[in-house]
Amino acid sequence: MSFSEVLPIWWSMIWRGYFGISLAVLVIGFLNGFFSEGLNVFQPISIGFGNLELIGGALISLWAMRDAINVHNLRPKEDEA
Repeated sequence: MSFSEVLPIWWSMIWRGYFGISLAVLVIGFLNGFFSEGLNVFQPISIGFGNLELIGGALISLWAMRDAINVHNLRPKEDEA
């Protein structure tokens, strides 16, 4: 594949991942602050929400890659597999 073919795929993955992860971190970070302050238990809740952000970021990255593959028709055809 040439650079001009790879660049749109890469850009699709980057912007979907960036905005998806940013939104997830914003929501989870808000919930972390809300519950930590409200329950007055900072450490256990922060660790749990940090793990949730990590798992959510990984899942969003996988979604961004799958979506970029689908949008750019990169799935192998049945006879090629």
